[in-house]
Amino acid sequence: MNIMLKLVLILAAINIFLAATFANADESKPLKLGVAGDLMAFGLVQAIDRQLLEFKNLDLVPHSFAQGSSGFVRQDLYNWNQQLPALLAATPIDYMMVFMGANDRQALQKDGLRVAQRTSEWREEYTYRIDEFLETLAKNNVKIIWIGLPIAQSEAVAADMAMLNDIYRQRVENYRGMFFDSWSLFADENGKYVQIGADLQGQIKQLRAGNGIHFTDRGYDKLAHQILRMLSDLELSLEVNIAATDVGEVVVVEKYKLDDVDLADVLLVGRVDGTKDTSQILPPPITARKVFEVGQIEPEKPDLADIITNNINEAGNIPVWKKVLQEGYIIAPELGRSDDFSWPRN
Repeated sequence: MNIMLKLVLILAAINIFLAATFANADESKPLKLGVAGDLMAFGLVQAIDRQLLEFKNLDLVPHSFAQGSSGFVRQDLYNWNQQLPALLAATPIDYMMVFMGANDRQALQKDGLRVAQRTSEWREEYTYRIDEFLETLAKNNVKIIWIGLPIAQSEAVAADMAMLNDIYRQRVENYRGMFFDSWSLFADENGKYVQIGADLQGQIKQLRAGNGIHFTDRGYDKLAHQILRMLSDLELSLEVNIAATDVGEVVVVEKYKLDDVDLADVLLVGRVDGTKDTSQILPPPITARKVFEVGQIEPEKPDLADIITNNINEAGNIPVWKKVLQEGYIIAPELGRSDDFSWPRN
């Protein structure tokens, strides 16, 4: 009887614990995400909205914080440090994703004087403005995810982007935020800019816009997926740790820092920590080239990648010969041609 009584008590305790756990899970609300930034942030917001059904523990606030031509240089056009407190008061959020800086490659005004870019005075003032922005987020208990600027087609622009990323990374880490490095995600194995690459379905598509800075919708989708996956995994691991602490157990969850991850080694539709998620990997299209899991291209000839890139016209369109011969697209035949099998015959 004593043994049976003990078993009954143990089972009852387990049921109570599971009921409380599921009750807490039902009551938990998705994390509120906000996106602050310039024109690139608009594209990211739309991409996040397209993918939120996959991430049940995340939600995008309906109000967009993005401002088209904004940045931290032209405060006369839009002053983020003046506007941010009111924005946060009106729309409480858990995480703020910051994606801007492409407009800041210019001189700034300080005390009515012009300060040239890349000078020590410019860097000091620019850093001060970034710190003020981050401090406002921290005071409002908003966690920070700063998305680094991507590699650009122009070497001069890319150099400026890299310089700005150095500032962002250093200041964000100082405020215990996360810096997401998008640079390697849109570069080839040699660290060079590429216009096309594997999208979320493993198909070789145009990921960057014709201006060599912005993204296409597929490019934004790829960027948004990696960020959401990283954030979702991080939050789920934190929940596991909290649950383990509640029941007196120690559960070791492997943690990772984004800075320690080489994004060139991250699976295209896998997790940021490098683990596979094969349920989301779709077969690539018929193509004359091998598509790696990391979304890079193995050329048949040393100069094939350059040939492909150079044959994308100025409007950003991929020519028909490339679609048919290299990506396996089927072009509808002309009426009456030998490969026209429509019925009835005309």
